[in-house]
Amino acid sequence: MAGAFAAYLSVEEAIAFRARFGEARVRDYCHALAWQGTNLLRESWGGMLGSVEAGMTFMGTVSLPGDHKPDQATADGLRKRLRDEHDVEVEIKAFDNRLWVRACAYLYNDISDFERLAAAAKAL
Repeated sequence: MAGAFAAYLSVEEAIAFRARFGEARVRDYCHALAWQGTNLLRESWGGMLGSVEAGMTFMGTVSLPGDHKPDQATADGLRKRLRDEHDVEVEIKAFDNRLWVRACAYLYNDISDFERLAAAAKAL
């Protein structure tokens, strides 16, 4: 039960943390990194972007490379393998007869996180 209070207790510090950077800087950094990172994935994999830049916030989607069965069971298995074998955590969803990676960007991320994801997914 103690874990239930952790998020509540951290709200004040989280607001102060973001205030130190300024909301506009946080938004601009995360948006730019998400756009740059998803384009890196698209170029690395030869995939498709799930949206245009104007439609993105702090995350973007890219179709996953390979000849994988486009169902959620396969997506879940690949997600588990990325986590277990490559220490990469990312959401993968089956949609429109493809597998899509939803990559997020935040202040603690940089482009090297997207490079790791690109290499790990290619290894699968």
